[in-house]
Amino acid sequence: MITELITNETFQISEKKMGWKEAIKQLAKPLIDSKAVEEKYVDAMISKVEEYGPFINLGKGIAIPHARPEDGVNRTAMGLMVLKYPIYLLDQPDQAVTVLFMIAAADSESHLSALQELTIFLRDDKNVEKLKNVSGYKEFYQLFN
Repeated sequence: MITELITNETFQISEKKMGWKEAIKQLAKPLIDSKAVEEKYVDAMISKVEEYGPFINLGKGIAIPHARPEDGVNRTAMGLMVLKYPIYLLDQPDQAVTVLFMIAAADSESHLSALQELTIFLRDDKNVEKLKNVSGYKEFYQLFN
């Protein structure tokens, strides 16, 4: 399921130093380009973090930016960006993130199986370390299959 939603087009590795908002915008770009989400969805993801705090941070350097379907999702999709340099959610030093999974769910159920698969995968610290060091989509695909 994860590899059906995260495609070669929505997978990114960034070697650029950037702020957390810029990272979320870059993460979302392929989903905007493919019309899976609208620009306003990106604004909603950023606003949610500003309003509710860094709740998207799962720990282990992984965050899952997302917003509500009505915030601009046209079809269920996911993006993944592995960062060579950490970002800091809300510019807080204790909120370092190097892997971003973006979830765009068209409804409240369509992404649940992908989220469940992702949760099981991320429970294993070895998987997390391998994910942080992937060199490309093919390696990511093999890791999840």
